[in-house]
Amino acid sequence: MFGLSKRERGAKALNSALRYLLIGRRDDREALLAAKAGEIDGITREISGETDAYAAAVTLVKDFVIDKLEHLSVDERVDLLEGIVQKRLTAQPEIMVLIAHVAYCIAILEDDAKSPVPKGATEKFLTTIAAWFTDEDRLQARVLRYLYQSTENHHAYLQEIKRQNEERLGYRPKGNAAQ
Repeated sequence: MFGLSKRERGAKALNSALRYLLIGRRDDREALLAAKAGEIDGITREISGETDAYAAAVTLVKDFVIDKLEHLSVDERVDLLEGIVQKRLTAQPEIMVLIAHVAYCIAILEDDAKSPVPKGATEKFLTTIAAWFTDEDRLQARVLRYLYQSTENHHAYLQEIKRQNEERLGYRPKGNAAQ
């Protein structure tokens, strides 16, 4: 990082943080960068380290998700609410998969001893998303429970993909014998 200006170092750190939070979700990362280009330029000047970069990235992603929720049609919003009520964890709308993915990535960062995100960042992220759905505490708790279940389901999905890839590449025997 020698020879880079403070703004360039901030941009590099922020880009790394966004790549981590949206790993495997290239289209979402590109859409976020396009939608938040003006904000990102201002934010990169203020970033002084990895922690600031991850905090800024979480805020940018949270705002991006809220914007995506705001732009859903009435039918799509109804579908989201029906999915929450029915506790539908499979075949979720893409926005719910994105929320679960980001929450899982933040949770992984929180587990690290030298965490670049503050403790409780996952809860804060999911609480903000749950607040978008309703203002009533009881219903918000229900939405929050669903979001946590969705995140756990996403974790299980990623573990299954990892297992399949390891079997395919020959790192693990096929079938249940590997477990």
